[in-house]
Amino acid sequence: MIGTCGSEDKVAFLKDIGCNRVINYKKEDVATVLKKEYPQGVDVVYECVGGKMLEAAVNSLAVHGKIIVIGMISGYVDQSFGANAKGMECRVCILTPFSEDQCNCTHNVIF
Repeated sequence: MIGTCGSEDKVAFLKDIGCNRVINYKKEDVATVLKKEYPQGVDVVYECVGGKMLEAAVNSLAVHGKIIVIGMISGYVDQSFGANAKGMECRVCILTPFSEDQCNCTHNVIF
């Protein structure tokens, strides 16, 4: 499991909870590390930052890899999403407190 963070305290925390590799984005370039250390790509990404972090995650996915996007905190102000991947299939599932069925709102979008 790979974790990213921006402080040495968080590096220690992520190691304590089981991350095999922690990338402090203030000291290392995430995209460069992922490309060098995981040349076959990563299978699953859990992403909530957006912007350049999302772009690095998308560009580091293995063939048939999955990405779970739960937010885009870096784009909340300017609405930039940062990912520009052609041929990426995006399955969207929005669940609300009012949903009675289990994820009947799946859509496929090709970027």
